[in-house]
Amino acid sequence: TFFTLFQIWKDQGFASQYINYGSVRNILMRRGLTDVRENYDRIIRDLNCLTGLMITATNAFYDSEAGQYISASFHLIDNLFFYEDENRFKRKNFRQEKLPYAKVKVNETLVRSVQANLLLLDHDQDFWNSLTGVEKRLYLYLSKILKTKAIYKRELNELASQIPIQAKELFKRKQTLKDACKGL
Repeated sequence: TFFTLFQIWKDQGFASQYINYGSVRNILMRRGLTDVRENYDRIIRDLNCLTGLMITATNAFYDSEAGQYISASFHLIDNLFFYEDENRFKRKNFRQEKLPYAKVKVNETLVRSVQANLLLLDHDQDFWNSLTGVEKRLYLYLSKILKTKAIYKRELNELASQIPIQAKELFKRKQTLKDACKGL
């Protein structure tokens, strides 16, 4: 859901601090999910979780005036807005698609990061949807690293921790990374 919102925001040219996603159904369709109640509930739950998600980053930004790195904590999304028709409460299976005005307000810290081009959002939506969770994390990690380096070497355990890959045995971590590389 998070990356779908960012793709919508990218499509809107990052023109505002608001991501106007229209409706939960729009997110479902972009992600290729079926139009069933469980998926609507899942997307709404995801959006509410994103609103509560706190990012804490050590040495996150460099302040050139002060000559120091700044550590920061912030929410990704400050506000979540749903626009629902009053008829929703009268019909049991009514879905939010009637009023396509839903939006989220992105945190100012995240807006500045996007404006400074610190986040990589160059992927195609169909390509992104075809990736598994580990493939997505590996793609984002490598995109950021390879943007500044032509050759990159890293110890397998360190890379697995960075992605992260939770397998305990080294051979399982290696196999998971190998599979993710094949998927990319």
